[in-house]
Amino acid sequence: MSALDFILKEAEAHDRLTTFDTLYSCIDSVFKRNKHMLLWKKDYIEKSMILIEKYENDKNEHYWGKDYTSEVSGFAVGTANSVNPPEALEKLYDNPASLISIHHTHPDERALGYNDLELLLKLGVCEIWAYTPDFGVYGAKLNDHANPAEVREKLDKTFPLTNGMFEDYVASLLSRAFQISESDFDLLFPCSRMLAFESLGLIEAHIRVSNNLRQKCNFFNTSQMLCEWIKKSI
Repeated sequence: MSALDFILKEAEAHDRLTTFDTLYSCIDSVFKRNKHMLLWKKDYIEKSMILIEKYENDKNEHYWGKDYTSEVSGFAVGTANSVNPPEALEKLYDNPASLISIHHTHPDERALGYNDLELLLKLGVCEIWAYTPDFGVYGAKLNDHANPAEVREKLDKTFPLTNGMFEDYVASLLSRAFQISESDFDLLFPCSRMLAFESLGLIEAHIRVSNNLRQKCNFFNTSQMLCEWIKKSI
């Protein structure tokens, strides 16, 4: 039985499938059997449903995280555009013995941003996930063979998203059949950066693009072109 099947079976037994505490207690019981099996590409579905439901209720960002070494976990509610982790969990971010999985909502359809990816350089953070209002899902962890210093160098080259970068990109597209607006560039850049970083062997990425983002400016072609441009630019 897969971890996901086990979680759903346990939740159904409690007849509280959408209850936050019950789902997490079921997930915790899986991890107690295998502490090193984090949520990477496995059991993010329940967390995305719960956190987005909470976001829809109050339009504030929500956070849940857990260190699977110390068993410290925490939930937090932020503002419309940001959320801070619980202090007890944040203190463990730099602990090399920690195995921290971070989950949070985004207020729009952007993928993992600079500040999100930067958390992967913390010694105690193993993975980070973001969930968007239109059910986009973005997860990332450092590639096992990645050099953190190289990740930092290339990440810094992509921040901030200056007008200069947008203008450089537009100039590189002058011979193409279509253009991209600055607002669409701003939305597509984080997703394309994740694709570029994975292609360069810096991270492992999980990307489920929302319908809203798919409809932006010929998404698949544009995001791939933007990905290749980012790789050459950094």
